[in-house]
Amino acid sequence: MEANNKWSEIRNWVNTIAIVLIPVVVALIGHSYTKALKEREIQLQFVKIAINILQSKPTEHTRNVREWATQVINLYSGVPLSKDAKRDLIEKVPLSQTKKSGPELSPNSESHYVEPGYVEPGYIEESTTAVQTNKPGQK
Repeated sequence: MEANNKWSEIRNWVNTIAIVLIPVVVALIGHSYTKALKEREIQLQFVKIAINILQSKPTEHTRNVREWATQVINLYSGVPLSKDAKRDLIEKVPLSQTKKSGPELSPNSESHYVEPGYVEPGYIEESTTAVQTNKPGQK
């Protein structure tokens, strides 16, 4: 009978601890999730600022801020820019601007959605070639 009583007492303690710990654990998980969402929203705002900066025409006066914008893109995107792409964005090529305020269809695929600021493959190379061949005073 004493063994049953001891196990019953242990079970009561475990239940009491569980009643206290479960809400604490749920609250900690909720806080962590909320914090992660807010951090992601802040990152998204920085990416939007960076994209706006990179959509303007590069000049010598905007070089430092464009470099910062490419660093933001590298930090928060899943795919970092190559050295050549980063250099082109800083020195030569603005990102294309989208006229829509949401996902849009890619010209190459009717079922593939892309986010604003999307640059079509080959755009940077074509623009770079155009910049290099169209020197001031030439047509």
